[in-house]
Amino acid sequence: MAENSSKSEELTLQDVQAQVDGLQNDMKTMHERLDSTVTSSNERFDQLDLADTAARTTLVTIMTRLEAISTQLGTMTTQLTELQHAHCSPLTCRDTPQLPYRLKLQRAVLSCGSMMRVIVDNGLVRVALSTPRGQITAVSYGDEPNLLQYSAKKGSSGGYWDMVWNYPDSGHPQGLYDTLVMLRGSSGFYSYAIFEHAENYPALNITEARVVFKLNRSKFNYMAVTDDIQRHMPRAIDRLAPRGVELSYKEAVLLVDPNDPQFQGEVDDKYQYSLDNKDNFVHGWISSNDSNPVGFWVISTSNEFKSGGPIKRELTSHTGPTSLTMFLGTHYVGKYIVLNIEDSEHWKKVLGPVFIYINSIPKSDNLRALWEDAKAQAQAQGDFVRDNFMSNEDIPARMGYVGLASPGQPGSWATESKGFLGDYMSSSSLTIAPASSINVGDLVFKPPRKGSTMWEIGVPNRTAAEFHVPDPEPRYKSWLFTSKDRYRQYGLWERYAASYPKDDLVFIVGKSNSSKDWLYAQVTRMEGQNSMPTTWQIQLNLDRDVANGTYTLRIALASAEICRLQVQVNRDTTG
Repeated sequence: MAENSSKSEELTLQDVQAQVDGLQNDMKTMHERLDSTVTSSNERFDQLDLADTAARTTLVTIMTRLEAISTQLGTMTTQLTELQHAHCSPLTCRDTPQLPYRLKLQRAVLSCGSMMRVIVDNGLVRVALSTPRGQITAVSYGDEPNLLQYSAKKGSSGGYWDMVWNYPDSGHPQGLYDTLVMLRGSSGFYSYAIFEHAENYPALNITEARVVFKLNRSKFNYMAVTDDIQRHMPRAIDRLAPRGVELSYKEAVLLVDPNDPQFQGEVDDKYQYSLDNKDNFVHGWISSNDSNPVGFWVISTSNEFKSGGPIKRELTSHTGPTSLTMFLGTHYVGKYIVLNIEDSEHWKKVLGPVFIYINSIPKSDNLRALWEDAKAQAQAQGDFVRDNFMSNEDIPARMGYVGLASPGQPGSWATESKGFLGDYMSSSSLTIAPASSINVGDLVFKPPRKGSTMWEIGVPNRTAAEFHVPDPEPRYKSWLFTSKDRYRQYGLWERYAASYPKDDLVFIVGKSNSSKDWLYAQVTRMEGQNSMPTTWQIQLNLDRDVANGTYTLRIALASAEICRLQVQVNRDTTG
């Protein structure tokens, strides 16, 4: 019995030992697999480290190569410029510009993908543009990283071209691109656009076309438009409620609680700073609080690319701070100047260039020095860019101040924004041969007359400057225009009722004075909430009456919009 028990225990121990040996073998196998996994992982990590090192090395190599190419390109550009100067006469050399950085942005055909930037830098000014839209996102100057107010979420920020158009059969305008030109050694850059309507395009009308710059709000606080119109300006936030109260139209705001008390009680209105095209050649802003004040100026190198002629009035700079150039616009004219292009009509026009000039001075109270320097730059521009960086195909008629028309009477020609400037008809025909030059001498326009002048109020010069401008409502006064350019004050149309509370204006020929007794604008009278027509009288006595004679009354309007004019003679309606 004892022997059988010993054998049984021995067998049990052998089974346990076999199981232990099996477990040990299993553990050894698992350890071997684990070691293999760790080794494989370490090798993988080593491979990743090698790949990362290789990628970094490749990137460094590429960057080094790009720097070398950039240096080589600069050397080649310098050599090419030297060759230009070495192989031309002094006259040609004087007229040969340094090679520019030129960037043409085709906007009509590119689709919006991921936002990228293009940098144009000449060592003085650095401009960043988004692609494909061509929006200027930054203008850097000296230690200033960005002179513009830009937000990627806002299309109307930074610098941009903008137009208001109606193109019924298309989702986007065709045939538009804008160009940026930057010269070495120039403290600024040029911008222009080419509009083209091909023969296979449908009808189109363009109400406005402009280039706009929204400037850094924390920097620019002093605006200059002319020698007399310049001052520190309120901030954009001052125009918002409750600091500002909107008046008859949204652009006019009464400043009731501005951040700077000096502006309290004034009206801020961008139309107060508009100018005639003939006077609108430079305007902009100054960062007067900086240790080294910076000036940002918009300079029109010419006015022939603006619609409406020399005395067409348009916007300049205004609170924002904002500076812009209007090329096409209906301000002060209305729908009659809208650019209308017919179906299948070929039309092409270059808008610009405008020169964006940036200057600075050490800290001083002489901000006028920046303005005077900007004016000197404007005078020096001339047609430099148009003569050097645009093709003759884009500008078929340089200095095109006079356009030729088919035979017809004055007033029968186009009155839209396609280049028409005014009515004049030469008494003799002109024959112009290709590549020829004709000197026609002085052409004098004489207003038409039918007999001797019996009486006249004012001067037919398309302005109302010689007529009476009333004092503004005291609570709407702008102190900049109290002594000069008083017509720029807000709300003067409401002052007619104050001057003539019951009876309308009566002008007596030979007795009344047009500078005192004839208001600069014919306006309605407000009675409660209703706008009522007014009747102005011109009283005169004829020394002699020509029996069956014809008398002609000529009325010259400086501007008219949303109005109806009716004339009566001796209370008989004549038109």
